[in-house]
Amino acid sequence: MSIINKLTAEEIIKKLCKSYEPHQFEYDLEEDDFGKTELVDDISETTGDAWQVVYFKDHNVYVRLNGFYNSYDGSTEYNDSDYDAVEPYQAVVTFYESEEEKTERAK
Repeated sequence: MSIINKLTAEEIIKKLCKSYEPHQFEYDLEEDDFGKTELVDDISETTGDAWQVVYFKDHNVYVRLNGFYNSYDGSTEYNDSDYDAVEPYQAVVTFYESEEEKTERAK
């Protein structure tokens, strides 16, 4: 597929809200609608937060679908029309470990 005009994040979100159900976000996005896509993050936390981030390659746009983990039935639920434009970033994390932990990690 040849994309003539790149879509903005807002245009992609508008199209998602109009034409797609949240359960389609990860797997059923039509290439004719968006070009190539890639699921880059899929988190279901037992603390309640859940999200999926899809990269719309032909538009250089990342969109996150927000939801929550339902501990009652052990499923993740996503909210209709709850999308955000997001951008990746990298962070440095420092951990502190004992000699025992270091030895265990080295195995």
